[in-house]
Amino acid sequence: MVRISAIFIAVCMVLIAASVGFVIYLRFGLTGAESFLIGLGVLTALAVYNAIAARSRDRSEVSDQIATLSRGSADLARQLAEFGLKLSNMQTKVDTVFDKALATAQPLAAEIEELSTLVKRLADRVAAHEAALASETGAMRAARVPAAAITMPAVATAAAPAAAVAPVGEALSVAPLEQMIPAFAGLDQAGVAALIAGAIDGMKLACRRQVSENCSGSG
Repeated sequence: MVRISAIFIAVCMVLIAASVGFVIYLRFGLTGAESFLIGLGVLTALAVYNAIAARSRDRSEVSDQIATLSRGSADLARQLAEFGLKLSNMQTKVDTVFDKALATAQPLAAEIEELSTLVKRLADRVAAHEAALASETGAMRAARVPAAAITMPAVATAAAPAAAVAPVGEALSVAPLEQMIPAFAGLDQAGVAALIAGAIDGMKLACRRQVSENCSGSG
């Protein structure tokens, strides 16, 4: 399009210059060389005017483009400033959420540590109680065996109900512990320790889930 318009303008200028030279030749009776020189001068003047007009037009277009580019740069700077402000606000909110999560998790961690300490103490007491109960039961059985060997058959027959009552006494002595902690019923020391460790792990997992839910809810 630019080349076609330039060619069209050049052809028009040549036609105008030729027309001016031809009119001067016919109207004023000048020679052909003089008319040609006048037409050439007109063509030169038109070419200079076209060049100046094109230059001014190009300058105006460049100025418009520079103004548009400056406006775009200003808009980009404004958007970057808004983005930086939003990023700082988001960082502040994230820091607040983390602070809240830590403030929520610290009391839970302290409670879990205290609870684990209490459970360990309880396990130690239960183990000590079982050891004492086992030692007492062994002593009672060791005391009953010689007495049964020395007494007469009748006395052995009379002592049989007492021996039969002894396991009931043991069951009665063990029954309060099972009633106090039903979960320890039928477990030895290793089973009690494993059950307590599983309970501690479950409480830690629940605490972590609660902290993650608090963090996601605050976000």
